[in-house]
Amino acid sequence: MEVLVVDDESTDDSVAVANGYGEKVRCIRQKNQGVGVARNTGMREAAHVFVIFLDADDMLAPGAVRRFLKTYLDEAVEPGVLAGSALMVDRDTVPLDRHPHPPLFAGVRQILLEEAIMFTPFAPTVLAKKDFLLSLGGFETDDRTYRGSEDKSMWIKVAASGRPLLLLGEVVVHYRVHGSSMSHNGLRQIASSHAILQRAQNDFGGQLSGAAWNRAWAFSYFQAAIIHSEIKREKDALMFLVRSFMLAPVIRHETLRSRYGSLFRVKRFLKIIRDGLQSRLGLAPAV
Repeated sequence: MEVLVVDDESTDDSVAVANGYGEKVRCIRQKNQGVGVARNTGMREAAHVFVIFLDADDMLAPGAVRRFLKTYLDEAVEPGVLAGSALMVDRDTVPLDRHPHPPLFAGVRQILLEEAIMFTPFAPTVLAKKDFLLSLGGFETDDRTYRGSEDKSMWIKVAASGRPLLLLGEVVVHYRVHGSSMSHNGLRQIASSHAILQRAQNDFGGQLSGAAWNRAWAFSYFQAAIIHSEIKREKDALMFLVRSFMLAPVIRHETLRSRYGSLFRVKRFLKIIRDGLQSRLGLAPAV
């Protein structure tokens, strides 16, 4: 094993910390170009066949490398990517939720293209062969357009490639959640997610039915409604929800149901209406 740290022109003491480990850690510095370029740089510089990505201040779960490799090598059909579940922790590594995301299960399951384009059900800490990911073009490097969704674009390309995109039902990473997380900026995330979805439809549109793409866009608009409602833009949130229902009156997916519950769009619609009325009437939010 080797440990590579790709420093994307950080402004803290990351380089000094990495160099403090001596030969155990190899630190590669590059001009600030974003997450996608950093991951591609790491793959090109990696000495071995397999790579595992670990973002920022997240932590690999104990034994994750061994479990990843054993599962990958035991598969009858070689995977394109092997992912796992994440345990959400705070900046002091205290678990925020006793239920990992996605929920744990026995063995592995395949994530098909329709699921990959709708949402990313795992953290970007995955195992893959570097040459395979680079053969797909690597991660997106247009940081202005795709920032925050570089990983989703890659998993879509893997799912469309014909090689299995697999999910291991075990915790492989402790994902640290705090205000400076890359996914914290919701509006930016919406824009990049929509750009990725449009590109995926342009590239792989023929692999799914029109109804499947409508469901993907409908769920993307639902996510946009959540973000806008959280920042008190109720009119925009309602607009996105209406567009979601118009594209796909019904979205049935087990992963969505387990994450959001049944009738999740109807419940969000009612919540937006209630919160908007409470705000205008000066009432305290319902607990």
